[in-house]
Amino acid sequence: EMQGAKEDLVFIHDATVAREETLAVVKPIYGRDTDLPEFKGRRYQDSLVQLPLGRGWLDFAPDRFFLSHLDVTVVHAGGIHGEITTRETFSILEPTRVLPLSLWSQRVITAGIGAKPKVVPYTLSAVTSEAGEELSFFHREGLLLVDLGRKAQPGEKLTLTFRMSGDVLYNPGNDQFWLLPTGSWFASPHHIEMQHATYHAVVKTKKPFIAFSSGKLVKRWEEGELACAEFSAERPLMIPVILAGKYTVQEETRNGRTVRVASYVAAEPRGVKKLMNNAFTLMEFFEPFLGPYPFPELTIIEINELGWGQAPPGVIFITKEAFTPLQDEETRFFSEGVNARFTHEMAHAWWGHVAKLTMQDQWLSESLAEYYAAFAMGKLWRDSEFKKALRDWEGRARYMKDKLPVFLANHLAGPDAGRDRMALLYAKGPLVLHALRQELGDNAFFTVFKSYLRNFADKPAQTKHVIGITSVVAKKDFGPWFERYLLGPGFPATSK
Repeated sequence: EMQGAKEDLVFIHDATVAREETLAVVKPIYGRDTDLPEFKGRRYQDSLVQLPLGRGWLDFAPDRFFLSHLDVTVVHAGGIHGEITTRETFSILEPTRVLPLSLWSQRVITAGIGAKPKVVPYTLSAVTSEAGEELSFFHREGLLLVDLGRKAQPGEKLTLTFRMSGDVLYNPGNDQFWLLPTGSWFASPHHIEMQHATYHAVVKTKKPFIAFSSGKLVKRWEEGELACAEFSAERPLMIPVILAGKYTVQEETRNGRTVRVASYVAAEPRGVKKLMNNAFTLMEFFEPFLGPYPFPELTIIEINELGWGQAPPGVIFITKEAFTPLQDEETRFFSEGVNARFTHEMAHAWWGHVAKLTMQDQWLSESLAEYYAAFAMGKLWRDSEFKKALRDWEGRARYMKDKLPVFLANHLAGPDAGRDRMALLYAKGPLVLHALRQELGDNAFFTVFKSYLRNFADKPAQTKHVIGITSVVAKKDFGPWFERYLLGPGFPATSK
């Protein structure tokens, strides 16, 4: 640790997990959680500079193992308490005795209207081997270290059982659902791309709630006051979610694929039907460009908020204006652009879930989903929708001109980091893709990205692979082009 003129600095040399070195400034915690006793006097690290160790920026920071199977049991008998057991199989890539993992150790929750935030523990009570032997572990600040008791060798598959509990199944804002989100509610590798796991889950929740999850719904049943459901996915996935709530469900199957819509009672039937039709239409539209829709089922779940969406595997969370767009003035305001938002989340079925997402290469998920969504809007609705998206990207990216590279969007620091990241991934990134499309022509452009998905299906993929495929398809070295406009701060010129 070093002391600066005004602020303390910390240097981190991590050659084991992140495989990078970081110089960060240490700052006090601000925001809504500042007054919580657990955060009094606490500080956080705001990175100033990061450099990879033993690799280049375009290379993975590989883990010594990956998660290859996840089996989950969640029991919610009432209140906000949950009992969560996971049985996880790790495939070993390099000799290792200790598994470094991510796992919640606490959560900041707000349960009830007007309730103040509070910190609740997420307790790991035991880790056991497949033989039933209890293993030693260290669990703190979201970090979990599991001592295997011996050095596991490459090619081995280790199955461990984790038992967790905590008051984490709360209803946000006193709403009618609880959620295990795209986070470390199960013991997971630090790098998201090292989750490519087949999946099985059994969820038991207090009625009248019913459960939804990633994977295909196998069956539903009841056990007294508990509504139970089983889910399964044979195709490897990452960041699975589980949600349970008081929902009305409608579903339809076309061409062997099921779309399920879970909405509140107040949702308009026409809005639900429109979402269902739009989902089937977008699946059919994207498949010639991106390959088959990767999930046997899609569950679209209404969230009683405004202005956002998210697409975990086989699930789309979309806020209420997609269901009842004319309900009130605020909802009408957020309903502007909801079709584009839903189309963006539909595109994420391919961008982020077929070729596996890495946080370092997040433009391959977010910028591509944004661009293909605008392309679909222009073809399926009105050509003016694509032109409108272009104008929006240009406006939001203008202040980024020749300043920051899209590739480093997740490595920014400082007070404007969040704003700049959004502009890079959701505005400048799509403009770079549009410039590439104009440079290559439509046939070559769409061939590049369909080939990328086909060649790296269910595998981690990187920016350098896109550069290589582009050069092969174009029969020209596109390395300098990407170096200027994606890896560097250059701002490409585009025609309308």
